Amino acid sequence: MKRILSISAALAVLGLAALPAPGANLLSNGDFNTGDLTSWWIYVPEATSNQNISALPADGFSYDSSPYSYSWNHGASATGILGQDVDMAAGTQYSVSLEYRANNWGGGGVGIWYWDSTWTQIGWEWTSLYTGNGTDTGWQAFTSPTWTAPANTAHVSLRLDTWSWSDTYYDNVSLDAVPEPSTLALLSGGLIFLMAQGRRNARKRAA
Repeated sequence: MKRILSISAALAVLGLAALPAPGANLLSNGDFNTGDLTSWWIYVPEATSNQNISALPADGFSYDSSPYSYSWNHGASATGILGQDVDMAAGTQYSVSLEYRANNWGGGGVGIWYWDSTWTQIGWEWTSLYTGNGTDTGWQAFTSPTWTAPANTAHVSLRLDTWSWSDTYYDNVSLDAVPEPSTLALLSGGLIFLMAQGRRNARKRAA
């Protein structure tokens, strides 16, 4: 019985190690400190001279004296999307956080698209960041609700959407895995048991 419990605890510890670290950012270049949009994709359907998404170097407008991204859409129907695709297992709990600044009459929001292993869309999430009123918001911190990837999820696409007459700046974008408390408790219990078992065995060998 003890051997079975030890094996179970060891498996629990291995499972804990396989989970995404709490707070670990699943995105690449979420802080844009490369000075470009490496790892991100851009969608600007109008592709005109009055619409663009780019990375800007650190300047007096920067959030934390480092590069950041800038999405501008100067047209009544202009829409721009800055996105990134990541692998994610079904049942994963996660949240999105970022800093943003806006000064416009349009709006912006955060979207998540869920895909299965064949890249067929199976669901989505969306939440608003702001609705413009022509006033500079200054830099604002945003954290989404905790969302859960539905059954059959294999990938997610994070989308930073802006539309109409909008000037929106983003920095420190993060998509963080949030292990369920029950799972953490179970696996942590296995780890504690395994450590206690090791101490008992060490005492027996020393006796």
